[in-house]
Amino acid sequence: MDFPVLRPQEGDLPKEKLFFNPIWVGEPPLGYYLSHEEGQWVVRNQELARNFVIRLEFDKEVLKIKKQKISVKKDLLSKAVGLKKQDNYTVVDGTLGLAKDALHLVAQGAQIVGFEKNPLVATLLVSALSNSQLENKSLAIDHQDINEVLDSWKEEYDCLYLDPMFEQINQKSAPKKNMAFLRGLELQPEGFEKIIEKAYDRNVPRIVVKRPLKAGHLYEKPNSIVEGKIVRYDIYIR
Repeated sequence: MDFPVLRPQEGDLPKEKLFFNPIWVGEPPLGYYLSHEEGQWVVRNQELARNFVIRLEFDKEVLKIKKQKISVKKDLLSKAVGLKKQDNYTVVDGTLGLAKDALHLVAQGAQIVGFEKNPLVATLLVSALSNSQLENKSLAIDHQDINEVLDSWKEEYDCLYLDPMFEQINQKSAPKKNMAFLRGLELQPEGFEKIIEKAYDRNVPRIVVKRPLKAGHLYEKPNSIVEGKIVRYDIYIR
C-alpha cells in the first residue's frame, strides 16, 4: 500500500517560528505557536515557562510500546479494531490528535491512515513523521476533517477509529502537558453520530469509538464492547 505523506508547501511556513492567530477558547489567548528547532517543528507557548515544549518522537514511542511485548490477542485496542497478525490491516484514525493510539497500533503491526483537522497539530504531526522511520511505511497523515473525508470516501479500509476527547477522568490531578494542549484547541469534528452514519453509508466494515468506561454511547447500541479499567471501545459492525 502506498503511504503518501502530507508536507507543508515550500514558502507556507517561516524558517523559525509560526504563530496561529487566533487559536483560543475563551480568554486569554492560549499563546501556542510552532517553533522550528533541530530540523523539526515543535510547539511552544509564549505565556508559559520558557522550557515548555511539545516535541513528538514517533520512533521512540513505537519502540517503547514494542518493549512492553503486549500480544495482539491481549491488547485491548488491537482487539477493539479487529487487528490480528494478518498483513496490510489498515485502520483509519479519524481523530488523530498527537497520534498516541495510532502509534500504539503501528507498534502492534497495523497500518494507519490518520486525519487531523487542526493546522497547528497537523504540522506538528507531519514534521514528526518526516523525522521518523515510519515515513512511507506504516503511517500516513493528512490535514483534513474526517467529515469531509467521508463525503468523498472511495478507499476500502478495515476499520475507522474515533477517539472523541472526553473530560479528565481523574479530577484530583492536573492534566498532562500534551492533554492540556489538546484540550485547549478545538480539535473535535462535529457530530460523531453523523460521522458514524456516513461511515455506514460508505460501507466501512468496522467502526470503533473510544469512550470513558461509564459514559453513554455516542450512537445507537454497539454490536460489541471491549472494556478496560478506565475506558471502553464501542464497536459497530456493518
